[in-house]
Parts: sequence; structure tokens; C-alpha cells
Amino acid sequence: MTTLDDVAGQAGVSRMTASNALRGKSSVKPATARRVLEAAQRLGYRPNLAARRLSSGRSGIIGFSTVELDRSPFSAALAAAVSDQAVSMGYQTLIQQTRQMASYESSMVADIATQFCEGTILSAPALSADFIAALNRRYPLVVFDGPRLDRSVDTVRSPNRQGAQAAVGHLIDHGCRRILVLGAAYKAPDELAQSSLGREQRLLGAMQAAQGHGIRIGPEDVVDCDWDQGSADQAMAALLTRRRDFDGVFALTDVVAIGALHALGEHGVRVPEQVALVGFDGLEVSRFLTPALSTIRVDTDRVAAECLRLLMARMKDPPGRHQPEQVVLPFTLVEAGSTARS
Repeated sequence: MTTLDDVAGQAGVSRMTASNALRGKSSVKPATARRVLEAAQRLGYRPNLAARRLSSGRSGIIGFSTVELDRSPFSAALAAAVSDQAVSMGYQTLIQQTRQMASYESSMVADIATQFCEGTILSAPALSADFIAALNRRYPLVVFDGPRLDRSVDTVRSPNRQGAQAAVGHLIDHGCRRILVLGAAYKAPDELAQSSLGREQRLLGAMQAAQGHGIRIGPEDVVDCDWDQGSADQAMAALLTRRRDFDGVFALTDVVAIGALHALGEHGVRVPEQVALVGFDGLEVSRFLTPALSTIRVDTDRVAAECLRLLMARMKDPPGRHQPEQVVLPFTLVEAGSTARS
């Protein structure tokens, strides 16, 4: 059975440092805390949760609220990562999906989460910034990809705009000059700049990257669809009956890219020879497509680690003493067959 001493030895820290890191103590440097958490995961360390709850009087439960799990493999992978890492830190996770309904999100967070959980990682784009800020004043929160806040709440954000710029830049580097964006409704760049929604920040990044190379992405080059394979398949199939003059597609998620890839194949369009395709998220399934999908990868383990680090610190200190952080996550451009033109 793995012990705390084993974790400390694997991470190269003292037993006290390992314990403090797993409890989310702010005295431990973030890099050290991540090293301890990674060691605990590798060794399969499981603390005695029952003993800890008896001694502390706390529930030992944290919340994770997201829009949906069934149609979002990224959210499902993130929920799994949060759950696994939380156990290593001595917590169980209550996972909820909100379906992006404001009334459902507010009741879940304000009622269920605050009654049972010591703190919550919240991804609820339908909630207003005022509601979140007010809740955070009395309850520990970390917001993942939510509305713009006034630095009063800990936030972790996906690299939406930056990743999209890299994706479209990659298409341009591979010779694409007429680029389609799939998965958002068209808005002008100045309007997009005021939005915090992930899909709109990704569209803005795509437009900025194209403009930087003298390429225009106009209303006719932006195709809206839901972020699921069926909707993307239908949207791309409908488009192909009207036009085939584009040579690159930036799909705003890998799930959207999978639907687009199917439609392109059904209509005899060769990828990447005729149309290069790049997605966003870095889902594991992307490696097993034909061709394999080029994508912007955001590491769900890193997302979970950052969210949990901030939440543990917030749970320890009240808002008056806690200094909120804003973290923008890194990304990796994964180059694969869907853009590998000879």
C-alpha cells in the first residue's frame, strides 16, 4: 500500500511538504505542488479520507460543474482528471452537468454545491459575472472558461484566441488561402473582441491570424453548427452542395472536425490534398482517424491541476485574505495527416 512517505520520496520533497501540497496549502510553490500531485497519481496514492473527515469536520467533497458530459469528450476527460487528482489530495468529487441553462446552473451551484461541497470548479457560461462574484464572496469557487470577471475570482482559461491563431497559421503555412471556420456564427471582429465565449474567441483568433497574412475570413467563410459530430457533418454536407472553393477548414473543436471529415469523405473531397483540416482540443481519438487529425491540444491533466491548486488555496483563505489568480493555459500544436500536404 502506497504511503505519504512514498509520495514524498518520489517527488523529492519532505513528508510535510508532500502533505501540505496534497492539502493545497499556499505555502507550497505551484511547481512543487504539481510534482507532488504527479507522484501521487503515478503511485496510486489514496489518503485515508474517513480519518481526515473525522478529524477536520469537513465533507471532503468538491464540486465540478460543466455544461455537458455526453456530447463533450473534452469536458468528460476533464471531469475524470479532476476526480482522479482530487482523490490524491484527499477529496471526492461531485460532478454535475448544467446544459448551459442559467436557471439550472444557478440552482445547482447555489443550492446543491454549497450544501455538500467545500468548494467548486465551475464552468457555467450562462451565469452572469455578477452572480459568480457574489457567490464567490461566500463560497470558494474557481471558474473555468466563464465570463469576464474583475479579478475578484480565481479563473483558469483555455487559450482560445491564441490556439486558434496557431491553428489558422498552420493552415496558411501549408498553402491554404481560402479558409473556412466551422462551429460558430459570424460576428464582426470588434464585436467578438467584447465576448468571453470560447467559440467566439476562437473565431476572433482565426480572423486575426488570417488578416495577418492578408487573407479575409468573411461571413461566407464562417459556418455555424452545434459542437457535435452530427451537426458538423450536416453543416459541412450542406455547404458542399453549394461551394467547394475553400482549401482549408479550422473546426472549432475536434468533435466538429470529426463530423467535417466524414462529410468531406462522403462527398469525395480528399483530406489533406484538396482540403486541409485542423481541430481544437487534442482529443485522444484524433490520433486514430484517417487521416489523423492535426489539432490544438490542451492538456486536461494540466487544466485539472491548475483548477485544483487554485481551489485548495481559496478553500484555505477567505476572499479578504486570498489573492485571486488568472491563469491562461498553454497549448501544443499537434501536426498530423489532415494537414500534411506533400
